[in-house]
Amino acid sequence: MRWIARRAATAPAFLAALALASWSALPARGAEPNPALAEGPLSVAASVDALGLVRRAVPRTEVALGLAAGLVLDEPGFYGMAQGALRVEGSWAITPRWEVSGSLEALQFRYVQNATLSETSYALGAFTAGVTWVALSRPEGRLDLAPYVRLLFPTSLEYRNTRVAGGEAGVSASGLATSFLGWYAGVSLPVTGAFSDAGDQIRSGLSAVAGGSWTPLRWFRLSLQLTGSFPLGDPMQQLAAGLGLRFAAGRAGIELDGVLPFAGTSRFDAAVMLRGAWRLD
Repeated sequence: MRWIARRAATAPAFLAALALASWSALPARGAEPNPALAEGPLSVAASVDALGLVRRAVPRTEVALGLAAGLVLDEPGFYGMAQGALRVEGSWAITPRWEVSGSLEALQFRYVQNATLSETSYALGAFTAGVTWVALSRPEGRLDLAPYVRLLFPTSLEYRNTRVAGGEAGVSASGLATSFLGWYAGVSLPVTGAFSDAGDQIRSGLSAVAGGSWTPLRWFRLSLQLTGSFPLGDPMQQLAAGLGLRFAAGRAGIELDGVLPFAGTSRFDAAVMLRGAWRLD
């Protein structure tokens, strides 16, 4: 019995040493994942906001084209909305630690239906540009930590006689738990203003994301995440679960991301995005 007790007492220390060893010396992967596979947080949110999506922590050079869609279906309130956007994106890793990026909603679509009226609109959407700096990078991808800033320019023609602009600051982190299991997390502080002759409105808040990825094959990655949106001075806007299926062939990468809100005051029911990217570095 004493022998069993001694063994049981040493079990926590053994597990802690094993975890530390796995953190400090990741096992070599038989086949490295394709560099065209998407990394970090999903690139879609169940929201009409152009800011608040946490960026990845690792710079890369690529061009991408995405088709995003969101749905609000409020049967008790006799209201429904379907929105979509054709998004053109690009990023340039100037150095291994610096990245500049931009995103334009070249075409924004929205269909709104209430009890008596319906309206369909097509317009130029939001344009954002940002800079990411990798402040900390440990070997073999164990940890990357990157603050970033992004600006929202008043290009959107969605609202008549109103221009929307703003900016955000955030920090993103990612790393490897094992040779095929990864994690990522981040927060951002978006500030958005709507400016019109009728008056100005400023909104701010906090967005957060935490997730993990599984890369069983060189050309496939599965990502799961939890996101939250918390406007300043208001109740929690949204908690949402996300799923990302990410594929790669050569320099081409394809993402199919979906987000499903399950708590908060947001009226969105779901959002999806299909995105194709071409890796240039």
